[in-house]
Amino acid sequence: MENAQGSGGSQKTRKPIFLRWWFWPGLLVLFAVTWYFQGYIEWFGDQAKYRIQNSAREAYLDQVKSQDAALEAKYKADTYGGTTPEETLRMFIEALEKKDYVLASKYYLVEDQSQALDDLQTSEQNGYVAAYLSILSKTNKGQSLSSGQEYAIEFFSNEGEQVHFERFKLNTFTNKWKLEL
Repeated sequence: MENAQGSGGSQKTRKPIFLRWWFWPGLLVLFAVTWYFQGYIEWFGDQAKYRIQNSAREAYLDQVKSQDAALEAKYKADTYGGTTPEETLRMFIEALEKKDYVLASKYYLVEDQSQALDDLQTSEQNGYVAAYLSILSKTNKGQSLSSGQEYAIEFFSNEGEQVHFERFKLNTFTNKWKLEL
């Protein structure tokens, strides 16, 4: 009878795999690697919500930066208003007297102009513009607020009571004073 290796060799029996020298250390390494990757996969899965939140946050910040850039461009192009709050108020009153509400709305801050136009047109339809002009023609007193880039003008009745006030803000790109809503 011939052995498994052929006719010339001695017969060598194969040890079962669990008796070989590398089996137990290899099995230990395999368990350690499996345990590590199981923990990594769980951690990676748990972090998914944070990756989604970060992605949404970055998209939102990109949108805000884009809106800021667009608003800044509008401010740089906006030349309506006076070099003093009083001059802006005078120009605003002249536009109201001419019933040019589109022009009057341009004396407001850029982001408020659309709303200001709607408010002025609604006020015209309801007959409030004449009363508003009457208030704006009363005695007034102005004062600078905070950093010198904000200003308020108070309007007083004949009895000396404050009946109205308007706030102004300086457009620092063009150095024109704008009305605030």
